[in-house]
Formats: sequence, structure tokens, C-alpha cells
Amino acid sequence: MILSLLRDKTDERIWTGVCNKLILLVILVFSSFCGFGQKTYYSYQNGNWNDPNVWTLDPSVTVWTNPTNGTPTSVDQVVIRNGRKIKANGSTRQAALLQIDEGGTLDLQAFTGHTFAAVTGSGLLRIASNDFPAGDFSAFVSKSGGTIEYYATGGFAFSQLTYNNLVINLPNTTDLALIKTTNFHVNGILTISRGTFQINDNTAQSLTLVIDSDLYVAANGRIITGTANYMHDLTILGNFTNYGDVKFTTRTAPDYLNDNNPRVHVHFTNSTHDQNVYLGGPAVFYRIHCLKGTDDTYVLNVDASDSSFFRLYGPNNFQNNSPGTPPNITNNNAIGLESGTLRLGQNIVVPSLASSNDYQYNVYGVTAGTREYAIDQDATLWIDGATVYTSSYTAPSNHISAINPVYGKLKITSGYLIDRSAQGIGLRITGQLIVDGGSITATAIRTSAESANHRGAYRQTGGTVTILRDISTFYTKTTQSQK
Repeated sequence: MILSLLRDKTDERIWTGVCNKLILLVILVFSSFCGFGQKTYYSYQNGNWNDPNVWTLDPSVTVWTNPTNGTPTSVDQVVIRNGRKIKANGSTRQAALLQIDEGGTLDLQAFTGHTFAAVTGSGLLRIASNDFPAGDFSAFVSKSGGTIEYYATGGFAFSQLTYNNLVINLPNTTDLALIKTTNFHVNGILTISRGTFQINDNTAQSLTLVIDSDLYVAANGRIITGTANYMHDLTILGNFTNYGDVKFTTRTAPDYLNDNNPRVHVHFTNSTHDQNVYLGGPAVFYRIHCLKGTDDTYVLNVDASDSSFFRLYGPNNFQNNSPGTPPNITNNNAIGLESGTLRLGQNIVVPSLASSNDYQYNVYGVTAGTREYAIDQDATLWIDGATVYTSSYTAPSNHISAINPVYGKLKITSGYLIDRSAQGIGLRITGQLIVDGGSITATAIRTSAESANHRGAYRQTGGTVTILRDISTFYTKTTQSQK
């Protein structure tokens, strides 16, 4: 009986040991499928993805540790350290996590079919194909993310629509980087080093593009507008610098009276910082919209290195004698100043602020056709080296009644303001004309005769002001309802 019990207990221990070993084996097999065998490969040196000598399991990347001569697979994590450049050197590269540290580079070249379950870091991802890798790129394209550079031969169309920093660096200036899907967003800087960034093609839709920082166009960079007759919106929250060739419309000449043709409205809307537009190469604008907060504190500076570089081809006949209620006046003219300070600097020539076909200043009682240019209460138009004409017609012109109403500030420190309007520069409520330099030639300078208390203010510390019309001529050519 005792021997039998001992044998039973011995068999039980043996059986228990066998069961434990089986359980351990199942766990090991299961773990291989559940990622417990996952490795983290770190870039040890520059080279190709499929070269074991490139990868180490040492997080400090000070020694090469890769006992199985492994390379990353779909269950592994990949970390590309600062100063390391890894080339895909083949298609369908995979990783469960891809981290590209700042200063690190992964170059996918022209190979396609890559899948990275999640991508993080602030380094550089280079792509020479029109195939964007599969995976979750939300962290990499966020404001704290990395840079994506395209250098595909022959160009490409965007499938990925959100980026942190984006670089277009195509082999030829004529190669296209085409955006034809709306809601395109760059959280950081858009740089066009070489190639042509095209906004839409012949697709029947309007596009919305937002750049949260700077837009930089190098000497071999281009921006053009597609052929579909639609209006697109490009918002820039940083600076715009152009050394290449930019066309925000397909127009080849100004048309101040019609709103049509393929076109891009460029909006500068940073309400907490100044912004700069610098043209070291030609740029054709359709409309420049300045909307910078709730007062004139922040400035949009516009300068060019040559007077031929700035062109403005959009319509400017959207405002009349009653433009709205300050400080909420809408300005859809080609110079769309609504809030903030718009400073027009060196080598900027504006041939016309406002135009109309039908205003007749010498016909009593005619008001329907008036076209004017309003400067809102929370805005300043600052001429600082530019040459600005109120109208492209001969003064005093029946195509514009006045650079009126000025609810905010009209300021000149250098350059020229040539007023060709029928009724001159008009000041409403507390509007100010500030002359600290430069030259103004005006048909008249006056306060408004509209209802309410129009006091206005005139301050001159320098410059030259020339009034073209005497008071008797002025009154014979205007009406009480239009002054």
C-alpha cells in the first residue's frame, strides 16, 4: 500500500513536470506570434536596410550587437539615430514602429510597397516615388514631427495631405508636384527647392491649403495654378519668400472689373506676429488678404528686390460708398486689407486700389455706381517705399469716387501715393492721414459729409502733399450725397 502511494506521487510529479514544460512551450510559441520576440534595431552606421552590419541591438549605438545578423521585420521596432542615413534599397520594407530621430534620414528611394505601423520622430523621410508608405504617420506629420522630402523623377500627385515640414526637390524645374484634393495642410515650413508646385489641374473643385509657418520658393522653384475655372484659398501664417517664379492666377494681365479665371486668394492671417512677403523673383497675385487680429498692431510687410516682381491682377470693384460698419468692413478687393497693418515697401507698385465702369462724378444724384477703397477702423495702409495709385484711370477719374472711407489710418513714410479719384482722400469718424515722408498727390483731402460725427485727423511731419483741385472746381464736380 505504501509503495503504491509513493509510485502514485512520483507519477504525479513527473506528470506535473511534463505539463509545466508543455505550458512553457505553448507560451514560447504563443509569444512568437504575439510580439514577445520583437527586437529594436538601431542604426549603427550608414547603409542599406537589408544589411545586418547597419543595425545594432545596442540602444547607445556605441557597439555593434547583432548576434543573429538580423534586419528589421514587420514585428520589429526601428530607430534611426542622429547622423545616420539609411536607404531602403528594396521594396516592401516593414516595421512595427519606425522612429527617425532629428538628424536621422530614411531614404525610400524609388522603391514602393512599404508599411510602417507607426512612424514618429523629427528626422527626414525622403521619397522618390509617387507611392506614400502605409501606416500611421500622425505623429510624424504633427507640429513636433519631422520632414518629408519628395524627389520623384517626372513628378507626382499628392496622396498624403498633411505634413509637418515639406520639401519639394524634384529633378527638373518643370516636374510637377500636383495637389488636386482639398484640405492640404502643412504644420511647419513648405519649401519648394526645385520643381513646380501646382494648385489643382482641370478638376472641378475649389481647394483649401493652409501653411502654419513659412512658404519658401527657391530659384528653381515654381508655383502655378491649374486650368479649372475655380477659386482656391491659400492661408500662410508665417513668411512668404520667393526667389523663383510664382503665378497665383492664369491671367496674363490685370482685370479690375471681373472675378473669374483659375485663381488663388492668398491670406495672411497671423493675429499674434508680424509677417513678411519678400520677392526676389516674379510673383503674380490675384488677391492679397490681410486679416491680422482686431487692431493694427501686427504688420504684413511686402517688399521686392525689383519693381517688375510684384504683380496684382485681381478685381477691385467690390466696395462702394457704404462699405459696411466699422470695424467689421469686408474688403474683397485685390488689396484685401481688413485688419492689421499692410506695409507696402520697396519696389512695390499698385496700379489701382479701386475701379468702376459706371460712376459719373459730374452727374448730380448718381450713387449706384460709386467705387471706393475703405480702410477699416482696425487697419492701417502704410506706404513705405511703394508707389500706389487709387485708380489706373486719369485724374480726376469717374471710375473711382474716393479713397474713402478711411476709418483707420492711411500712412506714408516714403514712396508715392497718387490719388486719381473724383473726390479725393476722405476721412470718416476718427480716420487718420499721417504723412511722415514720401509724396502724396491728391484731388482733395477732406472729412466725410455722411451722417454721424466725422472728425478725422491730419498729421504731417515730413514729405510733400500736393492738392490738385481748388474748392470751387471740387464742388461743381461732386454732389452733396457723394462727398
